[in-house]
Amino acid sequence: MDNTTPIPTPPPSPVEPEHKPNWKKWLLIIVAVAILSSLATLVAAASLLNKKPQPTPTPTVSQPTPTPDPTANWKRASSTYCGIAFLLPPDEEPYYELINNDSTNPQYRRFWQVREVQQQDLLFTYATSVMHVADIEASGFISGAVTINCATNTNNSFTQPAQVVDSLFLGYDKDSGISVKSRKETTMWDKNVVEVQYQGGMFDDTPYYFLVTPKYIYRISKRVGSTKDIVKTTANQIFDSLTFTE
Repeated sequence: MDNTTPIPTPPPSPVEPEHKPNWKKWLLIIVAVAILSSLATLVAAASLLNKKPQPTPTPTVSQPTPTPDPTANWKRASSTYCGIAFLLPPDEEPYYELINNDSTNPQYRRFWQVREVQQQDLLFTYATSVMHVADIEASGFISGAVTINCATNTNNSFTQPAQVVDSLFLGYDKDSGISVKSRKETTMWDKNVVEVQYQGGMFDDTPYYFLVTPKYIYRISKRVGSTKDIVKTTANQIFDSLTFTE
């Protein structure tokens, strides 16, 4: 009798079931991701469309305030003799003043007016003055004045203002004590001018301006006796407004 113990046979290994891929599941996942991505794109696009672009701010440029013309309501007057024109302020405030308390009498009202005279003054034969005076100014006081002395430039005898200055000085008496204090050439009213200050005799520090045109010779001066700023300013404005009309 065979006493050999039989070796037990191991049980067969269980067979793993074959897994087939679940295509339906993956297809659903892919579709869902695509839909979510599309929705996110649509939301972002809608957000961009609803967001209004901010306008670019325009830089503010400050415009200078125009300075009003103080002579806008003045009228232009002209000399009868001297071929020259100038601005004349109106007979109203602030250009006139009363020289007494009688406001009903216009003779006591000092205002800017034109006075002309034919008179011989060495080389010059006519005078046109724009004066700030009253009709009944008894004292002879002149608050302000721009005076133009002129004469015909016969045969165009003078071509330079220096010639007028030299010829005029020869007319003064050597014993009068009158001499030239200062003399310089300059440009005014777009013309060559010689500015002269005399001393001695009846002269003060008033400068005289000499110039020449083909038709006239001129001596122009400006005097202000008033201490009021409006008179000084107005005299300067009249003086600066001179134009030569020939």
